[in-house]
Amino acid sequence: MVSNRSTFLSFKPNDTQLRKYIAYYYFHYCDDENSVVKFEFYPNFEHAITAYQGSSFSIDQGQAVVKPLNNKIVSTPLYSINIKSKVGVSIYGKFNKIGIVFHPLGINAFAKSNLDEVISTYFEPVHFLGAEFLAELESVFELSSFEEKVSQLDFIFQQKLVHFQVPIIQTAVQLILESNGFIKVEELSEQLKVSRKTLLRLFKKHLFSSVEEYKKMVMFRKALIYAKENPEDVNLTDIAL
Repeated sequence: MVSNRSTFLSFKPNDTQLRKYIAYYYFHYCDDENSVVKFEFYPNFEHAITAYQGSSFSIDQGQAVVKPLNNKIVSTPLYSINIKSKVGVSIYGKFNKIGIVFHPLGINAFAKSNLDEVISTYFEPVHFLGAEFLAELESVFELSSFEEKVSQLDFIFQQKLVHFQVPIIQTAVQLILESNGFIKVEELSEQLKVSRKTLLRLFKKHLFSSVEEYKKMVMFRKALIYAKENPEDVNLTDIAL
């Protein structure tokens, strides 16, 4: 859980077109130098870009650690995909963090190349949004109000929007989400009139995962959402089922 010594605020984009791709922006910060914020980042079909101002970030064997620096330098933005396992996060002292959370396939609408051509691991420094992206985020950190920050993030991503049109993978993801991950690969192939091999290639190319990995991740996340939204009506057996 996030310590109550930190503040977490989220806002949807003002731009209706961006809302198709970006779920929300978030601002997570703390002014207490003695604070320790710990939480776990579980597999999710919504991926995120995050950046810290005045903090160092490291990750090793599923554990991420954030520590304060004596400056206001903005860290290299990090794009994170979590498909398989939880990641523990520990944030020490003061921090200031901005996150951009994307809908499934949302990040693809801003990348000029296929996802597998611009990233090689599940946690990757963001270079595919242009050399100017770090400076653009630095300008957001310097703004005083959250309304200004949201407007500036909207402006940044409006300029980077290249859209994404691959109907087969878009429909496949929609069917997986609607079925809570239970649809079989054979059903996907039949409905989309493509081979399993083609589906696998498209998932690797645009989602950096296999079809089965994506289905399992959706199952897990949907169960987690169900448990969170129905805390009084479910037990562990219900969640497992």
